[in-house]
Amino acid sequence: MCNNVRIKQRLTIGLIVSTSVMIIFMIFVSIIDGQTQKHNITIWENTKPRNPDPEYCETYFNTTSNTTNYRYLKEKFNAISSLSFLVPSLLPFFFFAFDAKNGCVTDYTKLNKYKITIMARYPTFSFLTSVISIFHVTGTFTNHACSCLVGLILDNIFQWLMLGLPILFTTFIYSDGFIKSRTRFFYINWTLVYILYSILMIVLAVMNLKIIYQTIITVGLVLILIISNIIGISSNKKVIGTKLFFWLSLICATIGLIFAFIDGLVCDKTRLIGAPGTHFLWHIFGSIALTFLYIYQWTMKEDFNYIRSMI
Repeated sequence: MCNNVRIKQRLTIGLIVSTSVMIIFMIFVSIIDGQTQKHNITIWENTKPRNPDPEYCETYFNTTSNTTNYRYLKEKFNAISSLSFLVPSLLPFFFFAFDAKNGCVTDYTKLNKYKITIMARYPTFSFLTSVISIFHVTGTFTNHACSCLVGLILDNIFQWLMLGLPILFTTFIYSDGFIKSRTRFFYINWTLVYILYSILMIVLAVMNLKIIYQTIITVGLVLILIISNIIGISSNKKVIGTKLFFWLSLICATIGLIFAFIDGLVCDKTRLIGAPGTHFLWHIFGSIALTFLYIYQWTMKEDFNYIRSMI
């Protein structure tokens, strides 16, 4: 039964599988990178470079190396670390498959609805999160592997679409959307909102704005996501979740943003220890933050005691 599934069991299996896939991909692309360098194979020579920005620390150092043109991964640290986003990409799909298979949707009308988490009743959110996040992995990996304009555009498109989904779900939850969603018209409204949002983000990404504006959009979306959850947690008592996961997500996101911003500032010092810049740490902490955030959102459900006290 859907409501008897222990989240610890899901997390253990899901994290083991997704982490294993991540490690396999990291090893695989590292081998390809080594072979292209060994045999002087050029892969990205016909791609248009990112010009004039952004210049990550690793990009700056690699432009001085003659071997960079003969590598699959022009930014090796940044590219390999971007594969850490496979964990928050595959974990939602695992939850989606389990929720759909175990009848979380159909059981909603038969069981005490307050025992089932909201996302378990709407597994489409998990599915979309997984699909768009996988596209984001592809985009950010391409961005750092080729240091090219098309990679940057793909990175921005799917990064912004990926951040939009948890914002949408947060709004859906804390606006009592799970209660109002009995009507088909309500579903259509939510779908149209995300479609319009997606079109706007795609247009902005294709425009290839200056890096400062790209950064403002990304940081702005992260702040909206954080603030909306904090407001929801403090104001909407109808919904409860394992808040520890949200605060862990917030801590990791904050650390990741710090590493992203100081990438250029500590460029020379990090190079001395063999790590060109700190942007790759933004990928690692960002992926951990997204994992914790998804787990928190999946645990959210109605507080039956509070709702019953208001009747």
